[in-house]
Formats: sequence, structure tokens, C-alpha cells
Amino acid sequence: MKRHATNPENAIHVGGVVGLGRERSEKYGRVRLPTSESKDALRVFYRNRHSSLTIKRYKIGRTAGMSDRSSKNSYSDTWLELFLPLAASAQSEVEAAFIIRNLPRSRYQSVVDLCCGNGRHARLLAAAGYEVTATDNNRNAIDEAISASGEPITYMVMDMRSVRELAGTFDAFINLWQSFGYFDERTNLEVLRQIAEKLNPGGRLILDIYDRRFFEKHLGVRRIEKPGVVVTESSRMTGHRLQVTLTYDDRVETDAFDWQLYTPQELTRELESLGCRNLVACADFDESRPATGDRPRMQLVFEKTA
Repeated sequence: MKRHATNPENAIHVGGVVGLGRERSEKYGRVRLPTSESKDALRVFYRNRHSSLTIKRYKIGRTAGMSDRSSKNSYSDTWLELFLPLAASAQSEVEAAFIIRNLPRSRYQSVVDLCCGNGRHARLLAAAGYEVTATDNNRNAIDEAISASGEPITYMVMDMRSVRELAGTFDAFINLWQSFGYFDERTNLEVLRQIAEKLNPGGRLILDIYDRRFFEKHLGVRRIEKPGVVVTESSRMTGHRLQVTLTYDDRVETDAFDWQLYTPQELTRELESLGCRNLVACADFDESRPATGDRPRMQLVFEKTA
């Protein structure tokens, strides 16, 4: 297995995870529960979560866009507090179990969690024995991830458009919770191109993103009740781009997001052009449930063929 190293130089990041429609998955239907094998791997996390802290942390400087709260796709502290719980939840376990099923550790050892947020998936994967590099642009989220981790994880503040600057190659990339599509189509494709370049032969990419077909039919204004605050979500489509604004009761702080959305077929064509084939296109983190556009999120697994 080819080993890798992580280069902290020039690390900036635009990304993270996104809170639109993040109520428990029961709202949109059933989910596949972890298998006995993946449950055993996940149990390691809970046995070891209070073990001694061993984390590689790089000295990081000012990162692009992080202080500009007027820009889109920049996550406020309020959003992180409401939509990104630090503790692993039952849904986190379902998501991690899906990753483990599709990245058997006998073959896939080095994993990049691109746009890791507060590291909830990175921690579960590291506890299951993977060698994890986790990146995000939000310094507060990374600091929170570091403080919560009890497993050796390499955390970096890094721009997802700078994947090529990572030293070495990896067995897998994961990109979860609608953390793809922030940029124009050319730049989004360039991000995929860089990921493909950094994958070992046979390496895999797992995407958990919005299905455009769902949002073309589900737009408007809705209210989301969170502890101590009601969030108002306004969404609309312009072409193939989804724009979402979140306001928090009478708080001044707001969040605005703008993504290019895709269908499974579109992303399959793009990644086939980069030497990657599609293995899975499902919803609810359940390989038996095809991605048909009736659920907001879909999970796609690609494998590098060359």
C-alpha cells in the first residue's frame, strides 16, 4: 500500500458541511442500519473515545474568506452550534457504517475527509482503524474537532480547490453533507479532477450530496425548530444552482449558501471522463435504495479504474 504524507503548506479551504434540511432522516424515510461488522468497528470508537489524545496539528495562518461573513458558503458559529452536533449520533453511525461497507479496511486504509466539519465522521473512521486526514476551512470547527478527538487524526485548514497540494496519494476521499458544488461548473470539475489525481489505482470517492431532482420540486420557505431558536429557511433554484438563506429568530447573524446541484447521471459522466466508474448511487445511506430524486440527499461511490 502506498504511504502518504500531508503537506500543510499553503493550506486554505472553502467547504464544510451544510445544514439545509438536516432533521433526522426519518422525515424522508427509512435508513439502513449498520451491519454487524460495521457495528463492531464503530464500537471501538466508544471504547476509545476517552483514550489519550494523539493528534497531528499543523500551525495554520489566516485562511481565505474565513473572516468575511458577508460571503456565501461561509458557516456562522450559530449554524455550527445548531446543525453540527459534536457528539456522534445514531445518524452519524449510520453514515459511518455506509462508509465502512464501501471502504473495507483490508483494501482502503488512508482516507481524506474533505470538508470534515467538527470531525464526527473522521473520529469514527479513525477509531475503526483508518488513517484519516481531515480538512475544513472553518477554524472553529477544526479546533472543536481537535479538542474532541481521542484518535490520531491529521487535521488541516485547507481549501478543497487545493487538493493537489496534499503530498502523496490516498486510498479514498469522502465528501459528506452537501459539501460539493460551491463553485462554477468548471471549478467543481477541477476539484473532482484533483481528487481523481490523488486517488491510488482502485481508490474510491464517496459523495453525499443533494439530488437536484428533489429540490426542483421542493422549494420555498419553511421553519425549523431547534433548541432555543427557530430557523427560517428560504430556498430557490436559479438554473441548476440552489440558493438557501437561513435566519435565526431575531439574531443578526444569517447564513447564505449557493451550490451547483447535479443528478447521478451528470456526476457519473464527469467522473468517467476522469477515469472513475460509478459503483453505487443510492439514498438514505442504503445501497438497496436507488437514488431516484425522491430524497434530498444521495450517496455516490466511485472507483478509480486507471
